[in-house]
Amino acid sequence: MGVSKNSMIGNAGEYYVCAELCRRNILALITPKNNPLFDIVASDPEGKRSVQIQVKTMSINNKQGWKLGVNMTKKHNNPKLFVVLVNMHDQKSTKYVKD
Repeated sequence: MGVSKNSMIGNAGEYYVCAELCRRNILALITPKNNPLFDIVASDPEGKRSVQIQVKTMSINNKQGWKLGVNMTKKHNNPKLFVVLVNMHDQKSTKYVKD
């Protein structure tokens, strides 16, 4: 049983966001799969401030755009929840942050 291509694209987006955060001296950790609220926990190096991040990745072959549910922009009573949209269409991926 193999891993689906959509799952691999999603994983790539999460690792990309983690890499970009770490490059900026922010500790970023991917949560276990199937967490419905967020994909990444990010913290300053001292562990004094942290946020949770939901990542949505658009693959190269996607012609429709991001598939976002109506609840995507809700904070779920969590003011530290952010959404990062990753566009894999370009050679250099672009990302958009919604707080």
